[in-house]
Amino acid sequence: MNIFKLFSVLTIVMFLVACNSNPAMVSYSQRSTASVSNNPDVMIMQGNITGLSNYLNTMPDINKKTDGNFTLLHKAVMFDKPKSAELLIKRGASPNSKGMIGVTPVFYAKSIIMLELLIKNGADIYIKNDSGMSLFYFITEPVVIRALIEKGLDPTDQGNIAVSPADAAKQVHKAYGEMDQNVKDNPAVKVMISNVEEKIKILEAYESLPELLLLAKNGDLKELRVLSKKKSLLKTTNSSGNTALHIAAQYNQLNIVKYLSRNKTLLNATNKSGKNSLDLVISSKSASAKYLSCQLNKYCKNVTSFDKKITQACSAEKSTKQCLPVLKQDIHGVFAPANAEELVLRIRFNESCKKFNYIKCKQLEETSSNPKYERKIFTVMQNNAPRIDKRFEIACGITGKKSSCLSFIKTYPGYKSKPEIDTALAYLSQKCKIKEDGWIYKGSSCNAGFAHGSGSAINNDKNLSYSGAFQNGHRVNGKVKYNGQPMYDGKMKQGKPNGLGICFHEGEPEECKYYEGKRVDSLYKQRIEMAKQQKIMDEKLAKMQQAQSAQYKQMQIQMRNTPAAAKSKDFGDVIIEEGQRRVVNKIFDSLF
Repeated sequence: MNIFKLFSVLTIVMFLVACNSNPAMVSYSQRSTASVSNNPDVMIMQGNITGLSNYLNTMPDINKKTDGNFTLLHKAVMFDKPKSAELLIKRGASPNSKGMIGVTPVFYAKSIIMLELLIKNGADIYIKNDSGMSLFYFITEPVVIRALIEKGLDPTDQGNIAVSPADAAKQVHKAYGEMDQNVKDNPAVKVMISNVEEKIKILEAYESLPELLLLAKNGDLKELRVLSKKKSLLKTTNSSGNTALHIAAQYNQLNIVKYLSRNKTLLNATNKSGKNSLDLVISSKSASAKYLSCQLNKYCKNVTSFDKKITQACSAEKSTKQCLPVLKQDIHGVFAPANAEELVLRIRFNESCKKFNYIKCKQLEETSSNPKYERKIFTVMQNNAPRIDKRFEIACGITGKKSSCLSFIKTYPGYKSKPEIDTALAYLSQKCKIKEDGWIYKGSSCNAGFAHGSGSAINNDKNLSYSGAFQNGHRVNGKVKYNGQPMYDGKMKQGKPNGLGICFHEGEPEECKYYEGKRVDSLYKQRIEMAKQQKIMDEKLAKMQQAQSAQYKQMQIQMRNTPAAAKSKDFGDVIIEEGQRRVVNKIFDSLF
């Protein structure tokens, strides 16, 4: 069997072990001395942190290798259990301990959360196994593959291996195709096949670069100069939207980076994920990353309250619309690009704009672009007011002024204790509207009476909030929170998540994909399938253990009637071992 056939088999076996929580990983000695529930592998799979912590107190060497030459950290990563992995690392588990065929735990990373946890604690993502294979030969989760590429790893690096990671993935896919149909029909195996197919697409996109990008990747400055005069540097991109500067930075071709970064438009160009060249490599700390960071800083000054540009733009006679762009430009490059927008809105706008221009800012918040109101608004107010009287009708009637209406509502007895009044008040205070039911616009950027540009909105009925981009009254790209907790960050269409984005599972971020409000990414489908398989396994395991217990009691009764000389002192151990073997085999057969 050649190395890639072996790799195919290993991939399948490791996935089955991880996804189906196979108790067969319990060692022979453990089977004869402890129940499945006291096995650390099962504790990791079930997320039993307390039990695992107690077990580790009795374990002299946390980096000890057991089944398959794996440490417990290897298994925690295989099962994608970040909390168990975090506990093991805190207790001294090495993220770079090599297991079977020289692979470290990071070779089995299945999620961004696990990948970041391992990197944070010193895992070497540039490491190769004993055969010279990089992570791209082993990892199949598309979300992890994209993350590694964004961190600067070369997806085409094949070292001394005869075939590239993309070709190796094709051989794995071929091996899946040769399986029996009943195996391929298993939902878990379908997810595996889908992941490998997506992996092939990602890796092939980097192997078939346009000539201009290929020159940038290889550092051929002379040829790139000639070709760049004929080809558009901005329009020539790969499937991810990366320009020649993105590619040069990713492969740390410093001479190319220096040449291309003279073009300010190219320097700030973003790919399909909204990342510029610096965003793509900022965590690599490479020479290219440092150079790009310095270049971006040259186009702005440090933000201070004494900056003349801020003073001029945000003085009392100027508007907030002039103030905010200056702050955005000024802050970019001083802080990490990803945090620039947040810092502008949360820190500099409050400290600078309102400091220099409090009256003007206040006017912009309370002044409506439309002096008249639709009858629907007043119907809402009248229905929710504590009492309907002449004062309300005069202040908030069709002919009334907004300032009179708002003033009346704010002074109306008990209005603060009425959430519906607050909602109606917020609705009245909108500078413009959103074309989505239940949403109230809190921003000031409008076009033709509808939200357009950067802003925020709330939906009190569903305890939702949104901050990000609007287009003609619709939310199109931003962050959604539920009760103040992050829920989704990404593109939207007609009020529903649509396309790639970041979701939050148990408070942790993960890459996800939506289609018209329905989540369709493989990680989500795999989680659902794994939950189903886990439930099936738990039910079958419980039944098998009951049957095993009954069988053991029956054999004990038979033993009492057996002459002493015929009894084996290890007979009880043999019964337990045989029972557990049957449990494992039946569960495995039922799953496949």
